[in-house]
Amino acid sequence: MRAISAYIHLPHNFVRIIIVALLLVVTAAGADSGRKHFDLPGGAAPDILKSFAKQAGHEIMFSDEVVGSVKTNTVKGEFTPKEALDLLLADTGLIASQDTRTGAFAVRRGMPNPNADPNGARVASTRSQDDRPVETSGSKAKDDIVVLSPFEVRASEDKGYHAANSVSATRVAVQIKDLPMNITALTDEFIRDQTSYDLYDVVKWAGVHQDNVSQSGWVRWNLRGFTNTAIQRNGITTNFRFLDPANIERVEIVNGPASLLYGQLNPGGIINYITKRPHHKAETSLSVAGGSHAYNRFLLDTTGPLPGTDGKLLYRAVAMRENISRFSQLAKGHKQTLAAAMTWRPTPRITFNAEFEEFRRDEPNTPSSLLIVYVNGVATLPYPGLPRNFSFTGLGDWQEYASRAFSADMSVALTEDIQLRVAFEQSKFRQEDRITGQAGTGILSQAVIDQFYPPGTLTPKDAMFRRNRYDLQDGDERTGQVELTGKFHLGGVRLTPLIGYRKNFHTDTRNIFKTNTTLAPWDMRNPATWNRIVPFGLDALNLNSDSSSFADNDSYYTVLTAAAFDERLQVLAGYGRYNVHSSPARNNITGVLTSPDSSRSANVPQLGALVRLTPGVSAFVSYSESFLANTAFLRVNSDVRTVPAKPSVGKGYEGGFKVELLDGRVSGTVTYFSTKANPTAVFEVFGGTAPDGRMLFTDVQGGSQRSSGIDANMLLTVAPGAQVYINYNRIKAVYAEHPTNAAFNGTRLVGTPDESFNIWGKYTFDGGALKGFFFGGGVSYVGSFVSQASNPVVSRMPGYTTFDAMVGTSFTVFQHPWKVDLTVRNVGDKFYYASASSFGSPRHGVVTLSTKF
Repeated sequence: MRAISAYIHLPHNFVRIIIVALLLVVTAAGADSGRKHFDLPGGAAPDILKSFAKQAGHEIMFSDEVVGSVKTNTVKGEFTPKEALDLLLADTGLIASQDTRTGAFAVRRGMPNPNADPNGARVASTRSQDDRPVETSGSKAKDDIVVLSPFEVRASEDKGYHAANSVSATRVAVQIKDLPMNITALTDEFIRDQTSYDLYDVVKWAGVHQDNVSQSGWVRWNLRGFTNTAIQRNGITTNFRFLDPANIERVEIVNGPASLLYGQLNPGGIINYITKRPHHKAETSLSVAGGSHAYNRFLLDTTGPLPGTDGKLLYRAVAMRENISRFSQLAKGHKQTLAAAMTWRPTPRITFNAEFEEFRRDEPNTPSSLLIVYVNGVATLPYPGLPRNFSFTGLGDWQEYASRAFSADMSVALTEDIQLRVAFEQSKFRQEDRITGQAGTGILSQAVIDQFYPPGTLTPKDAMFRRNRYDLQDGDERTGQVELTGKFHLGGVRLTPLIGYRKNFHTDTRNIFKTNTTLAPWDMRNPATWNRIVPFGLDALNLNSDSSSFADNDSYYTVLTAAAFDERLQVLAGYGRYNVHSSPARNNITGVLTSPDSSRSANVPQLGALVRLTPGVSAFVSYSESFLANTAFLRVNSDVRTVPAKPSVGKGYEGGFKVELLDGRVSGTVTYFSTKANPTAVFEVFGGTAPDGRMLFTDVQGGSQRSSGIDANMLLTVAPGAQVYINYNRIKAVYAEHPTNAAFNGTRLVGTPDESFNIWGKYTFDGGALKGFFFGGGVSYVGSFVSQASNPVVSRMPGYTTFDAMVGTSFTVFQHPWKVDLTVRNVGDKFYYASASSFGSPRHGVVTLSTKF
């Protein structure tokens, strides 16, 4: 019945058996205690630490200036390397941390972070904070020193919600406080605390808004007034429609034009999510959750070194299954994720990563979008008086979605200061649905309505247009990337150049659309007419369109970051050249090519500077550009795209301040920005219906859009156990020149709230009778926003405020840590419109029980 089964080339059961087998094997492998015999006398720290490295089989990094005068303790017996090192350094004023990715240890002065993982939360580095080489174990040759990849984010430097660095701005890990732009990084702990249904539940706290939610449920993202449907996965663009956080370890948001590194984009910015990678420490996490609206979820996440590989081969496997919350009438479904990842370090200078991920979402009955009132062919506001769980779904409607991604990359340290990275990713998705509703009144003519109702008894404003339809969308992308970076010193200036080449081998899409004659419309005043029985099967539908498009592109880019005057001045400069090629689109019904072969190019500059005014306060300015080659084609009073679109160019300026005070316990960014895009992105204008029931559209370009305003974020961890994240946006995003109607010049852009404010906090008791108990919550305010591009004056949705809360406790059972928590979203059960086409979720609660072993 459903073609989705043909999407996965390997048999489903075979793939699942392999991944489940891997889960079982590695879970068993994780039971290895990793204990070794240590015999370390007390003595001078530099010598004893080198002996520890030899007995532990791990690299250790330290500075003679820090440890030279310290005397260590005596350690004898069977311990894990971390246990032995902690005993060795107990009461010496030194602390040790272990990088979960490489297993390397670092020793430094200081008190442990009370909010950090007791097993270590600071990554080992081949450079000290002042960028001088550190000493390493003398038990191995210099070529055996583990050299960490600069292309990977240092997630283990994170402290709770505080993210220390980012890879999304320059493609190499850079301290966020040193970047001359506004970047938000949401850590693994923050993501887990959200008890998220999807990625939007996470990024909304950073000022990302839903521009629209399609009838089939996938989200378009709005950043600084501009909309993107694509998203970055480990720095490579994908067009995945649904994103579950089960296999996501970190989310980074770069605000403003970002085409230098990411190619075709609208100028609002990018969302880059980083998937889970293997850790050196063996650990398995298990959680089960249940809640209101038929919600339940199971998640297994296991990682560690494979026994017998001397820590050179690491694994990670993730399995998730969820029964989707049923917030609307008749809705039901489930989703699942299966992912496996491997890291292999055949030598200390070579790292190879590979991963596979499959996500599926199956809904026997789909949720519907809002019912919009059309007046003279123009969309206005939702039909009034309907309950928030209203759905125009027909019995027998369904949707299936599947995506998969395979990626591999290799990093090679050519020298201690020069590294090469080669990466490849293939991503595929298929979305298939049979839907009967059309979400609009005012669409049908009176003559059509009178065929089903006594003449004049039902007028167009109360008649909901319905039709039987089938859609299939299929996408396939393959991308390769080569990058070379280094770190050099020239007369007191530290230089970190990067040069790269990216090749998108192909981006292929296919769209199939079937429909039939108009069904009897619903009289929205009379629920007795809401007949959900669908009289036609797929075999009775007419094939209206079947089209394929093909594109490829490549780019050359270079980025240079420089630090001078004792790190008080940070400069970022970059330049990229992008070439975009579109092969002729094809009408698969007639075999006719419907568009010409076309090529487009764009040059993309970027420049920024940051000056440290005091040790904890910096000022920055930057300029960046984006382009959108618009490889898609436009419709002209049709439902088939045939006309090549014009490119759109965005230019953005921003300036502001960054603070990093009290050892990072107070950090944040305040930015003023101004961005202009010309010509605008594509807008669709509804042109009525054809006799066979097809909806006709004309896609229009032209004019310009402008967005300016203030965005700010702040993280406060001023007290032990307390974390507060704050985000504020005030944006004026308008049509400087509306593409179709000059009367709309100066009106707001679609999906952009005038103002938004988000605050999320958490407090954990670290002592006393309440030790392990935690509570938290958040407030999210979203101002009013325009919902329809065709009528930006009338169609304005009201703003809303929602409250979330969480409470829980951690405890130990059989020497394993456990946690139970309750999260309640929309505590006040606020009725609101989340986007131009969707209701906001009602109050719903989730109880989660989790453990690690």
